Formats: sequence, structure tokens, C-alpha cells
Amino acid sequence: MNDVCQYSGVCSGCEWIQKPYHQQVELKKDHLKNVWLEANLPSKALEGLEFLKISPFQSRDRADLIIKRHNEQRTVGLYDRTRKLLIDIERCPQMSAPLQAWYYEFRKTIPDINIGSFRLRVSPRGIRGVWLDLPNLEIKEQLQKEWFRTLLEFGVVEVGQKRKRLKIKDGELRLGDPELNPWFQTYTHDDLRPVDIYGPVGGFTQPGFDSNKILISRAISYAKKSGTKDWLELGSGSGNFTFPLSSLGGKVVAVEMDELALTGIETTVSKNGWKSRIEIKNLNFHKRTPQLKTLIESAQALLVDPPRSGLQGTLDCFDESKRLPGTILYVSCFPESFVQDCHRLYTRGYSLRDISIVDQFPQSPHYEIVAHLTLT
Repeated sequence: MNDVCQYSGVCSGCEWIQKPYHQQVELKKDHLKNVWLEANLPSKALEGLEFLKISPFQSRDRADLIIKRHNEQRTVGLYDRTRKLLIDIERCPQMSAPLQAWYYEFRKTIPDINIGSFRLRVSPRGIRGVWLDLPNLEIKEQLQKEWFRTLLEFGVVEVGQKRKRLKIKDGELRLGDPELNPWFQTYTHDDLRPVDIYGPVGGFTQPGFDSNKILISRAISYAKKSGTKDWLELGSGSGNFTFPLSSLGGKVVAVEMDELALTGIETTVSKNGWKSRIEIKNLNFHKRTPQLKTLIESAQALLVDPPRSGLQGTLDCFDESKRLPGTILYVSCFPESFVQDCHRLYTRGYSLRDISIVDQFPQSPHYEIVAHLTLT
């Protein structure tokens, strides 16, 4: 693989790049099976496990990298496999062609700053964006210099943890309130028609457009199998699964706690005229609360896409609820918490009906899971 990437075997971003892709596929399937069996869950449940491949390269339309000065030299890239040395990366085979082109240009502009990180995006329409997560003193200093002005010539610039939008007002650089744009897309259930979803450059999305289409397509197929049109969604984010579910013809109650994500989903709902089909609730689904328990007891079907920590308080509500959803679609990027949660769900009468691995992170040990559980 050295002809594909000059950092092969060194960069921590693609730990498995030296393994043949067919071997990576088997390793990921074996990993999920082993974690599942270690939790004393029935092996027969994984007999129908499917592995959905994407292109092993150029699959990412979003990149997160680091800037650091060491020994008077500025480095831009990712840490090595020891997590100690930052590697200066000029080209990454995981970036899509538009993203790589944007990265080339961005690298040329970077001044000699001490430390920071950034997220680059290219929207489905080709708009470029960057979120700069820099120390406050660095931000204050750069507002008086030319770097920020230069970046505005390329596209949208967000700065700091609050994703403030950089603009020029009366000839001066200013940081204003966050502004949401269609940086990503999801899809409807029938013809996979694209739907723009709104958020900041620094907001969470899946890593690439093509892999997300595969992820959504598989989730939709499981949702159709359930025969249910009305859904409760916990952890909706900016609506990646919300809008496909709503296109099934029923109503979706979307629960989220991140303010910018909530604003993003509200924007998409408003622009598409879907207010009668989607109800948005600002609620922390990680904590056991009476409100969450009521939502779960009234739900016919549930889609969850939790963080790495898993469902936590949601399952505490399950333990107390008198009535439970007949169907659960569980999307996860962390097999260990997914399996732990499945173990608890099995004790409440659920069983695994379908499960797939979507290989959103080729050349690495990471992967996405889409699972369909039913109450028996």
C-alpha cells in the first residue's frame, strides 16, 4: 500500500492500511462476533450478518486535522501510531478529490501558530468551509492579522468552540453568531432523493456522502420491514435519520439536546414544509426522566443513534416502563457499548432480527453498525 499513501504504517488515521482489504472485512466481522459472544448473547443471531462495503479510498468529505509547532517548525496533519509525534501530511488518500483540493489550498495559508485543530468540509454543492478550534489568545491575535481575511476568500469560516461565524463588518474582522448551511445530505425512503440538512461546519455528520447513502438505505430497509410509520428518534442530531423516517408517511418525534443541531433540524423542517410530520423535542435522552419514560411508553418504534457511551438513561427508562416499542433500530459506531445495550435489551424481551456492518472507516479497525431488534 506504500504506493497509495506515503505515510502507510506510520499515520494513526489508517492503522490497517497495510492489511489487504478482504482481510480487514473479516477482521471487523470477527470483532463484532467476538464482542457479541463475550456478552453471552446467542450466536445464531449473527448468522445473517451483512457487510456493506464502500470505496476503500477517497470516501471522506470531512477531515479533522491538527496544527502544531515543534522545534520551531509548523506541522499540519495527524499523530503517528504512538500518539506522540505529529506527522506532516500533504496528501491523504481517504479524502475525496474536492476535499483534497481544499486541503491543498488551506495548507498554503496557515501562519506560524503554536497549536490548534481544524475541520474542513466541502458541501454537496462544492462550497468550502473550515472550523478553526484555536486557543482564545490565538483567535484574538489572528483577528488583527491577514490569515482570517485570506480564508474568507475561499469560503465559510467558523472559529472557536461556539462555532462563531467570521465576517468582515465596516472593514474589520468580526465574530458573529453561528450560521447554518446545508453542509450534508440525507435521503428519502423511496428513490433516495437527496435532502439538504443544515448545520455549522463544526457540527457532527457522518464522514462522507457515499457511505452515508449506504447507511441510510440500510436503515430505511429495516424500518420498512417493521411495517411501522410512526417513530421516536433519540439522538436525532441535525436530522440524518429523521427525514428518511418521516418520508415513510408517518410522524417522527425527534429528540436532541445540542442547540445547534436542534436549530439545524428545525431549519430543514421549515424549508421542506414538514412541520406536520416531525415534532422536535429538546431533551437529554441520556438521563432517566419522566418525560423520556412517557415518550418511550407511547412509541411504536424507536431509532437510536447514541454516542460511544451507549444508551445509558434510556435503558433505565426501559426497566421501569410498562409498555415498550415493538421495534428498535440501533445505529452505532462503537461495538462494545452497542453489545452491552443489546444484552440489556435481550433481558427485556428483545431479539436481534437483522444486523449489518457499514464500512464507513476503511483502512481502520472502526466501523458502523445498523441493527434491527424486535420485541418478542
